[in-house]
Amino acid sequence: WLNGKEEEVAASRRLTNVLERVRATCPPELAALKAFVVSNNNFPTAAGMASSASGYCALSAAVSRAFQSTADVSVLARIGSGSACRSAYGGFVKWLMGTKDDGSDCRAEQFVDENYWPEMQVMCAVLKGAKKDIGSTEGMQQSLKTSPLMKERIEKVVPERMEAISV
Repeated sequence: WLNGKEEEVAASRRLTNVLERVRATCPPELAALKAFVVSNNNFPTAAGMASSASGYCALSAAVSRAFQSTADVSVLARIGSGSACRSAYGGFVKWLMGTKDDGSDCRAEQFVDENYWPEMQVMCAVLKGAKKDIGSTEGMQQSLKTSPLMKERIEKVVPERMEAISV
């Protein structure tokens, strides 16, 4: 169930992939158990406000605990939504690219905790709560194909910034 509406689990490859990874990393006696999932967000779903990221991270943490999975929650969350790995920790995190072609070692790690900048406050204003015309994954794939800046960003800008904050 998502925000009061029944969803078909088999129709969501992302959700199925998360559950399959959890079952592959849990004790054998728990692997065949069913999961009944109810999720409610107070942010508009699919409107570009990270509701899928927070939702997949919450789902990953919950099913990981329920099934006693040994999988890294940030890795599980990323299976559901690319940026969801960043929601696995409080404070500020680094999203680590990993080296495997399938992205299975892509994860997050906490950089500094939530007390690092106590004066920082974040405010979000929802201007339009409707579902986006183009999903985040499709939008990023389109950017990779069409943006002349993406190659430099991926190969130079991001690694330099990650190095700068890691010192």
